[in-house]
Amino acid sequence: MVAVTVLLGLCFNSGAQDPMFSQFMFKQLYHNPAYAGTTDGARVMGGYRNQWPGMNNAFTTYYLTYDQSIASIKSGLGFSVLRDAIGNSTFNVTGFDLNYNYQTEVSKDMNVSFGLSASVYQKARSTTSISQSPYDTWNDPEVIPGESKWYPDFGFGVYSYLKERHWLSFAVHHLNRPNISLNETAIRLPMRFTFQYVTQFKKYVGKFTDKEMIYKPGIIYQQQSRYNYISAGSNFEYNPFIVGLWFRSDNNFNMESLILLVGTRVSNFTVVYSYDLRLINFSKNVINYGAHEVTFQMDFKYNERKKMRQVKCPKF
Repeated sequence: MVAVTVLLGLCFNSGAQDPMFSQFMFKQLYHNPAYAGTTDGARVMGGYRNQWPGMNNAFTTYYLTYDQSIASIKSGLGFSVLRDAIGNSTFNVTGFDLNYNYQTEVSKDMNVSFGLSASVYQKARSTTSISQSPYDTWNDPEVIPGESKWYPDFGFGVYSYLKERHWLSFAVHHLNRPNISLNETAIRLPMRFTFQYVTQFKKYVGKFTDKEMIYKPGIIYQQQSRYNYISAGSNFEYNPFIVGLWFRSDNNFNMESLILLVGTRVSNFTVVYSYDLRLINFSKNVINYGAHEVTFQMDFKYNERKKMRQVKCPKF
């Protein structure tokens, strides 16, 4: 009963918060529209996250994107679809995003990309039934009809590529602070601010091979209303294997979760799995369930007729 009560509270409180991904490096358009089209070719990325699966599937999120560069106008274009199911699909949020960026070369060592996102989202509550009293078993349960609403959403981002080794990113989502309430009481979605920094180091392994071991440390800071999160750590790559170790803080900047990541890259296809091991619980009465996350990425190469110096994104 305690778990159910906590879950219901989380469902209502999460209505004004965005989904959070542990594998942020593979959810680039979700965090910043300026990443659209910053690869050598087109790419498709998809993801699935199940947070606290033992608690009646508290938070289940699906994400799919496609983006590519448009070299002739120094731009990139991307499309995204997101679905966030809360409380075993009692509440659902479905969104469609259009992302655009413009790329410019500031100097020989610095490129900058400016991104915009225009989105439309639907928030819905499914039809549910609850008993008026746990003791009045003769009473018929009260049926709460389902409701839904659509609303527009906009975002902005800047992304910089420095000396072919450093990537800096800043974005603001929900610039218009849309009203997401399903009743007459307005609930404005708070703006979400995201800052990322990623770098990389390469080391050749062996005297007679060009095989590289790549070390990619990074950090992401996210702030939405009174909620603040920091994730820091690194991925290690030794083709075709990917492993990662990351830590995430909670709203009070305590070490909340240890994130373990494993994956593989074969040709142009990458698949990654991670598990969030919670170091602290949000309630003493609720079992630590952690979170599972799976991501895939497929890259498509093509020969451009007109070559341009791109603001390349970090390739994880």
